[in-house]
Amino acid sequence: MTQADVDDLVHRLGITGVRAATTLQAGQGGNDLWRLERADGNLVIRGFPPGRPALLAERESQAHRFARDHGLCVPTVQSSQVLDGRSYLVMDHVAGTRLADALWAGADPDDLGRRSGAALAALHAISDPPPPLVAARSWLDWPEPMPDIRPLLEPYDVGSVVLHLDFHPENLIITPDGRIAVLDWANCLTGPPTADLARALSILELIMVAVPNLPDAAAQAVRRYREGFLSGYRQAGGSDRIPDPVRGWAYAAQRRDLAGSWVPQWYLDRLGEREHALVDGQNIP
Repeated sequence: MTQADVDDLVHRLGITGVRAATTLQAGQGGNDLWRLERADGNLVIRGFPPGRPALLAERESQAHRFARDHGLCVPTVQSSQVLDGRSYLVMDHVAGTRLADALWAGADPDDLGRRSGAALAALHAISDPPPPLVAARSWLDWPEPMPDIRPLLEPYDVGSVVLHLDFHPENLIITPDGRIAVLDWANCLTGPPTADLARALSILELIMVAVPNLPDAAAQAVRRYREGFLSGYRQAGGSDRIPDPVRGWAYAAQRRDLAGSWVPQWYLDRLGEREHALVDGQNIP
């Protein structure tokens, strides 16, 4: 988008008082992000991929409100709108430091991990019914149905709660008052907490193994963050026991989710090998 296009979008979304608009992300996964500077509070616009269902912004809006109403630190949603068939979410900008940046800058990975794990456990501890658009999606069908392993997963489809399903340092902000703010709820759906935990751990493994030119010190920081994350999750009441079929699902889901992205083919093949190692020896019910 040109600056004129962004200015026109801001006008059509009914946002006033904007002094400057900055592109934060352009086209990654079909998503666009813009930060709007305003005297009465900065905003962020998220544009969902064109051609995707119009309910995407409203579903994420429902997830934000649900999490905020239950005490989690998330951006406050101002509106969700559809323009020319594309969904947009307008929310408050969360001030602070991205947790990934803090890790790379040398912040204590054990402490950051414990606080992050506690935040995910707090989400999983919410027993109230999920919002309707979130409840309409199940982990068993994400990112696409997997009929070959579904019979192995169905016995673990119990204790369903709201899952974030993209919980990692790039999507977490350390606010000025020390809270962990959780961003990017686009993948939210329902399922057992173990699925969300397995997914989070698979993303950390991706960072440690597949990110190009990751310095040894950074990889070590992620390892320590992972251990702190599991410790914080347990201390906050969560269980870190993940059945092998659910771990296999996390690898299978990641392989499908990352196909065609920056991730090298050798890592996608590795995910397939991990999946088969965990599920091939299981008895199909």
